This record gives sequence, structure tokens and C-alpha cells, in this order.
Amino acid sequence: AVVSTQSTGVLGKHSKRIICGAWNSQNVLALGSEDRMLTCSSVEGDTIRSANLRYDPELAIFSEMKSNAASSRGTASLNDTTVSFVVGRKTLFLFNLDDPENPIELAFQGRYGNIVGYRWFGDGYMLIGFTNGVLIVISTHPKEIGQELFQSKTHRDVLNDISISFTLSKAASIGDNCVKLYDLKDLQDTYAIINLEVESGSLHKLEWSGDGQLLSVATNKGEVFTYLTRLPVLGDTYRTSCAYLTSLLEVTVIDLTHPDNSASFSVVTEPVFIALGQHHFAVGMNNRVWIYSLTETKSSEPLLEREYLGTVSEMYMIGDYAAVLFEKKI
Repeated sequence: AVVSTQSTGVLGKHSKRIICGAWNSQNVLALGSEDRMLTCSSVEGDTIRSANLRYDPELAIFSEMKSNAASSRGTASLNDTTVSFVVGRKTLFLFNLDDPENPIELAFQGRYGNIVGYRWFGDGYMLIGFTNGVLIVISTHPKEIGQELFQSKTHRDVLNDISISFTLSKAASIGDNCVKLYDLKDLQDTYAIINLEVESGSLHKLEWSGDGQLLSVATNKGEVFTYLTRLPVLGDTYRTSCAYLTSLLEVTVIDLTHPDNSASFSVVTEPVFIALGQHHFAVGMNNRVWIYSLTETKSSEPLLEREYLGTVSEMYMIGDYAAVLFEKKI
């Protein structure tokens, strides 16, 4: 792909400050402003669509909204042609680029409080979080539009933000000084709670990394907490023994004929591969390898460190010898 540094001015769209925006996969830019206008522009800066809003918009997201009709682009509505906004902190505004004359505005029960966050997921569903600790799921299918499919009071006093990991099919929420994790297939069940030692009311935002491995929580005091939510699957075997990653900086070795006897070893870096031999194991990343003794469980210091002239792609160990493959060389 060619990356260009050429910029295109998008001028004259709004009379007041732009406060939110989002791109879709067809390079359409949606913007919301304090002038209570929505504009959708092409990558050349031309206005494609516009609409008036009743209140200030927030949290713009493009996604798919299911439709019974065919898209004007000649396909079923499977593209991210619907942009959604929170309007006035109370309602959701759904604007379909293929049906601009019929925007949809969804209101919710006042007892839920203000909308603090929402995410599209699955086959046209939305997870929405409210200040009073309520999570709901609604559908955007034509026959179910706005219908609440799930509702739960997940936080006692306050909910500050929500996030979804599509890789893990998990959801998370923050509030009441804790993080709660849910399975998208069964939101009723909270499968993990992480308590945070922070000033009450200071939780602000949370977000998952794209691969679902890390979940970060930010406070309005400038603090950021990052948690490991998924380990990469790394391991190796030697005869009846197995070595595998049990945390970012820990490797566990177990003899499968005696599964009650295992040993854990601290390592100096998060590895991208593990190799296991008769008396040693090794971890490595890029062009570096660290070799450890299987008898030194109390030390995190490697017996040996090696650096190669290229990225190590594979490593095998047997007895007192090791073979390393890098740049098609052994």
C-alpha cells in the first residue's frame, strides 16, 4: 500500500467546534459539531450527507445496521454505512448513508441515567452502558429496532465506561472502583472482577488492545492500569515433558507422567518462542535467545545469552546441544 502525506482540507462543514468523528471502511468521514450538525464527507472533502441534530453529539461510531432492503450500492446492508452518535447524553442517533431520509433516534428509560459508552457487536447488536450502573443490549434488526434484549444493574453506584474485545468475545465495564468482565454470549454472568485502589469516582475510560491480550484503564487523575487478559499460546515438548508460558515473564515445565510435579521459572523478557531440551529450556524474541537450566528454579538469570545476525524463527534442543534457525541458516 502507498502511504501519502498529502492532506485534504475539509472546510466550511461546521460553524462551531467539531467534537467527534469517525471513518468507515469506504473512507467516509462523519463529523459531529457543537452546531448540532452531522456531516459525512468523502476522502476528497466533498459533503455526501448531512443532518440536523437536537443536541450536541458524542461518541461517533460507524458500523452495520441490518436492513430488509438492498443497499443503494447494490449489495445487502453488510457494510459499515450506518454512523451512530450519542445525542444529548440521553439518546442514540442512527444515520444510514443509504437511507438518509429516515434517521432513527432511540431513547431509553430515565432511571438508567446518561449514556457513558456503547459498542456495536455481533449481528447488528449494541451494548450500551449508563451512569447509574446499567448495561443493556439492543437490536438494530428492523423488526426489533430499539428492543432491549438484555438489561442488568452491573454496578451498584456508577458505571464510567464499557469496552468490547471482538477477539475474545468479551465485554468489560468500569465503575465503583472495579473492572468487571463478561462473556458476550452470557452477559448475565460476571466471570471476573478486578478491584482498583484508586480515588473514588476517578475511573474514566477503558480499552482493549486489538488482540485482546491487554486491557487498560485510565483515571481522570492521569493514572493508567494495564491488565493481562489473554496469554499467547507458546510451548514446546521434549519426550514426556512440556514447557509452556504461564505469564508474560514465567515459563512452567511439567513432566506429563507426573503432572503433580511442575516447576516455574522467571524469564527476563516476554518471549515469542520457547524451546525445551533434556536439561535446559530457552526463550527468545527477535534475534536473541536466553537459555536456562531446569535445575535452577530459584534464579531468573539465564545460563547463557546469545545474539544472532537475524531473527530466530525456530530453535530445537537435545541433551547439551541446540539448533537455531535464522535467515534460512542453522
